[in-house]
Amino acid sequence: MNKGTTKILTICTLLAVLPGCDDNKDKATPEGSVVPKVSPAKTEPAKRPPPLKPAVTSQSTPEELGRAVFAALQAKRFANVEPLLAKETDLESVMSANSPGKTLREMFKRNWKRVIAKFHGRARINFNDALERGKKVGIDWTTARLQKVNHRLKVERGMTSATITLHIPHKGGDYAVKLDRVMKSKRGWLLTEIVWLGLYKSSQHWADKFAKPIAKLYCSCLTRESGTLKAGDKTALATVIKTCDQSAAISKNMKRFEAAGDTDTKRLFIKVYAQEIASCNKTLHAKLKLK
Repeated sequence: MNKGTTKILTICTLLAVLPGCDDNKDKATPEGSVVPKVSPAKTEPAKRPPPLKPAVTSQSTPEELGRAVFAALQAKRFANVEPLLAKETDLESVMSANSPGKTLREMFKRNWKRVIAKFHGRARINFNDALERGKKVGIDWTTARLQKVNHRLKVERGMTSATITLHIPHKGGDYAVKLDRVMKSKRGWLLTEIVWLGLYKSSQHWADKFAKPIAKLYCSCLTRESGTLKAGDKTALATVIKTCDQSAAISKNMKRFEAAGDTDTKRLFIKVYAQEIASCNKTLHAKLKLK
């Protein structure tokens, strides 16, 4: 066999895809054998890693946002919450859409970076605080269960916001995490603040806590101020009622309640307060022989 031919055939057998090898395929050797055609070796394509799921940057409903935050608490990952926090562009779009006035808009614009940095920092602190305080009462976040998500909408000056409460059952109690001042933007519902509430107490609890002591103050005032009233004197009674309504103690407690109460609690407060003072007024009317 010609040495040059042998060399070419050997290379073509091993590396059948080299240029020029096609000229020698299927040619008989001096011994009469045929060089077989060798198919290129099949190589498995390199496996690509699965594509990363894009970070969820907003939620279409308050309930979805609440469930996303709870999932982040279960995973103990604030990084899962960060994309859901409102950004400068979100505040700008909300302000522009609702046209609060050029002066107010410019004032907000000057302070956006500071405001954003402040509540982003606070959100991280409060997220970790919720994890830690939940752990202290025995909640295992990895196995914790979300019982329900409640939310209350608020529309003010054309801007829509909400308060979301996450209810977490534990040891027969109802523990809660509140997402306060959640805002609706073009991106969807976005987070601004996370608050650990601990053992949840209903709006009725807070209404009773505020309304009954204030009603007691009012009734004491009526009893004290009406001591010298004559029977049938409606004018004097009206003066006494006005005096008690505007007394310093009652006004102070009313302001405290206004600052602390949410919409549901305020509604219940009015109901409880009216019930409590109704009996005082009835007693006083009977005493003064008024219908």
